[in-house]
Amino acid sequence: VVGAGLVLILTLLRSQGTTGAVAGLDWSSAAFSAITAFAAGIMSAMMALGLVPAMEALGFLTDYKLFELANLNHPLLRRLMLQAPGTYHHSVIVGSLSEAACEAIGANALLARVACYFHDVGKGLKPQYFVENQRDGGNRHDRLSPEQSAQVIIAHVREGGVLAKQYDLPRPIYDNIFMHHGTGLIPYFYNRAKEQSNGQVVEEALFRYPGPKPNTREAGIIMLADKIEAACRTIKEPTEERIRAMIQAIVNSVMSDGQLEECPITLKELYRIADAFVAVLLGIYHHRIEYPTTKNISSGAGKYVPVPTQGTITLEIINPLRSGIPSDVLMPSPGLMPDYESVEAEIPPRTPPTDDA
Repeated sequence: VVGAGLVLILTLLRSQGTTGAVAGLDWSSAAFSAITAFAAGIMSAMMALGLVPAMEALGFLTDYKLFELANLNHPLLRRLMLQAPGTYHHSVIVGSLSEAACEAIGANALLARVACYFHDVGKGLKPQYFVENQRDGGNRHDRLSPEQSAQVIIAHVREGGVLAKQYDLPRPIYDNIFMHHGTGLIPYFYNRAKEQSNGQVVEEALFRYPGPKPNTREAGIIMLADKIEAACRTIKEPTEERIRAMIQAIVNSVMSDGQLEECPITLKELYRIADAFVAVLLGIYHHRIEYPTTKNISSGAGKYVPVPTQGTITLEIINPLRSGIPSDVLMPSPGLMPDYESVEAEIPPRTPPTDDA
């Protein structure tokens, strides 16, 4: 529409004589030019949309591709959800943190959220070695040396990169799998190795990720969000003051380790990122009112709460809400209860509904 209007304006300007009056204006030619400009605009839009797959094949990452990858039913994300549900939930929360932080500083929020969904897919190959997936109370690292444990943890980055190539993920997603830890140190196993070294020198390189360091604002935010989400889970009573203190400690440790040296994030933007993290985490760890009927369970203070055996709903109890059924049929005596495992159910033939029905 803008193109058609500009054509009409240019046609009027060209037809003006020296006195400013319109002389010899061919309205049919002007209308044809305007219609042609309008059609050119429509065709350019169609060509742009049609060339999107070709651009993606050449390596360009479009928003259409990101929206496609943002679908949590992606085969790789489904695999992660089934094999490592704790890691899957962690990735979703980190995605929310990163998206809010990117919006606060004007970075690519969609790219950050999608990259977070895939940043830990490598953990799906050995989920039992990561604490968020350990449900049986056992820890596989108890049987390993600190150096072996560190290599298992570091391997999830390389294995995630292999999976990203197998599933043909775009280059920015692949890069963020490696950059979300940078060349950071694994302090738990490093300190454990020093305690067991008996005075011998512990090689720090064995406990550092391969890198590279984050070199985009989105990658730097993902690194911070990944560490902060995991650290805030250790806060027993998450208040705003404690969350802010934890965020400040994590940001300071990342900066002092030099992980943000190549990341174009300013100090002013770091403050905005921290505020965005606090807002999201307060929404996650919000206070809820204690229900009177379950107060004995929620306030157990870590004590074992026995599961009630009376009045438990099971599939063997006929629904008492069905009206018109005699009470002796609803609650038959124990001796008359049928053995559902040995009796085959007779399914009546399906009849089409009548008008009254």
